[in-house]
Amino acid sequence: MIFSGLLKPRFKSILIIIFVTMHLSACGTEEFLSAIAPDIGSAREADIDGINHAAKINGVDFGNVIEDVDPDGDNLLEVSGKLNITDNDIGEQAFIAKTVNGDYGVFNIDTTGNWNYAAGNQQSAVQNLASNASLTENLTVSSVDGTTHTVEITIIGVIDSGNLNNAEYTFCPLNQVQVGGICGQKWYKPIN
Repeated sequence: MIFSGLLKPRFKSILIIIFVTMHLSACGTEEFLSAIAPDIGSAREADIDGINHAAKINGVDFGNVIEDVDPDGDNLLEVSGKLNITDNDIGEQAFIAKTVNGDYGVFNIDTTGNWNYAAGNQQSAVQNLASNASLTENLTVSSVDGTTHTVEITIIGVIDSGNLNNAEYTFCPLNQVQVGGICGQKWYKPIN
């Protein structure tokens, strides 16, 4: 009886060592960790190494608006887009929602990367643009881990109605505008 009581703790230790050895030889470390502690085994490398990995941001990071092109009649030149984010760190795959007041307009982004920009069409800086001249705003967004990314907005000038010369101006189909004598959609980035 005394002898069997002494073997039990030692026997348990030997069984644990045998189990661990057999499990490690049968499968890799990750599977072993999954077997003994599911929360550790399922963690991604980024969570184990303790390093803050920078988010990767892509998607629509530019937009163009054109002077006097206001389809909804609210006197705002508007454009929107969607940024995408990936981050290996758990809980950091999001943007910081914010409103940024730029030099000519207001930029908003939500936590999922949907953004919009609106500039007042009647601003003198916008109305004084020559045909095909532009104003540019570079607006910075941030992910929750601090990674930053720039969204570039370009406001493009057009020929003002008081300066129309029939030889130089072509009427474009509905939902298209003329920039530099070419009809096109309002969201195309100009080619330099």
